[in-house]
Amino acid sequence: MMGAQGARAEDMTVDGGLLGQVRVLPAAADVRAVALLISDRQGWDATAQAAADRLTAQGIAVIAVDLPTVLARTAKEQDACVSPQWAAQDLSHEVQRRLSLSTYHLPWIAGIGQGGGFALALAQQARAATFAGVIAVDSAPLAAGDKPLCPAGAVADVPGIALSSQRRTFNDAVQARAGMTTVAPAKVSLPPAVALASRLTGLVDAGKGVEDLPLVELPAKPAHGVMAIVYSGDGGWRDLDKDVAEYLQAEGVPTVGLDMLRYFWTRRSPEDSAADLAMIIETYRRRFGVDKVVLVGYSFGADIMPTLYNLLPEADRAAVVQLSLLGLSEEASWEVSVGEFLGDSTDAVPTLPELEKIKPGLIQCIDGNEDDDAICKELHDKEGVEVVTIDGGHHFDGDYDHLAQIVLDGVARRADAKP
Repeated sequence: MMGAQGARAEDMTVDGGLLGQVRVLPAAADVRAVALLISDRQGWDATAQAAADRLTAQGIAVIAVDLPTVLARTAKEQDACVSPQWAAQDLSHEVQRRLSLSTYHLPWIAGIGQGGGFALALAQQARAATFAGVIAVDSAPLAAGDKPLCPAGAVADVPGIALSSQRRTFNDAVQARAGMTTVAPAKVSLPPAVALASRLTGLVDAGKGVEDLPLVELPAKPAHGVMAIVYSGDGGWRDLDKDVAEYLQAEGVPTVGLDMLRYFWTRRSPEDSAADLAMIIETYRRRFGVDKVVLVGYSFGADIMPTLYNLLPEADRAAVVQLSLLGLSEEASWEVSVGEFLGDSTDAVPTLPELEKIKPGLIQCIDGNEDDDAICKELHDKEGVEVVTIDGGHHFDGDYDHLAQIVLDGVARRADAKP
């Protein structure tokens, strides 16, 4: 059972159903996040408490889950497997009500050792908008005699991170068994408690989660095995971007758009922007159930897209089958400002050097024959690059359906799909 190690006057105990009696460790300051922290097989020990202390010190309220208590509860269930996701969700609701939080926080699920394996399997059962994410350190499977968690009916829409501390080697079998789509398992030269707390705190600090981005979702039943990510111009999500995205959606390409006006209202670094694009790719490939991605950028969005693509992790780059650059200009900026609107950006960088790093066969560059600022014409002599010039200026004379169909035609050739 869970001991009183590290208990404070403000701690409280709550019945977590299948998760047993849990201790709630309030944050030392204003609550920024909530985490269900699951101990290893030996119970709530010094390692679990050290992780909890680090989290609460950083404004993360901890729901301390003792794995032996959980296993004792689940062993009494008559069914062949258990689904503790509902207990975890109800527990989070109850705890946050008792803490009188003004905003509900999707809880993080975290665990060490067998608690990490349990956390991965628990997160796999979750539906969308249930958990913020899952972090497992030195994850290991439950014992053969333990009541297993029921398999999920579909791939979970929960971002997962698996870490191997200086204590153990990451168990690849657990990741496969849990069915999670995670970042590549990472080896860190830190004790388990420090590894878990530092990674979770970093994610909270960064506000990682697609819910924090100015996204527009246009879901569709995938007809071609591909999804589209559309980056708007600096005027925001309207007109061309919106119409092209809706056309793609209508043709069976699930699409998500990013509003550049809102996203780049303050300057973002290329590295941070690429990390967000990677998160969008990983989240929506799972959510839409597709493997392949086409990146579409218009104007401001087109200018930054080559740099973002080059900064993506290798696995995310491999999923991209086409970059459609609409109204591409010679320089990219990383902030939408008055100067940008007036064509006087001070931090602009050339786009052509970034294009040179990309496999030519991926690039589709579309411009209007009256757009003097577009540089697609400079790519005509680059073998493998698709250059398409249509009537109109920077806004293509409003013929957005034609524009979207050109994008689809390119996808058909590159992704072996038939629009």
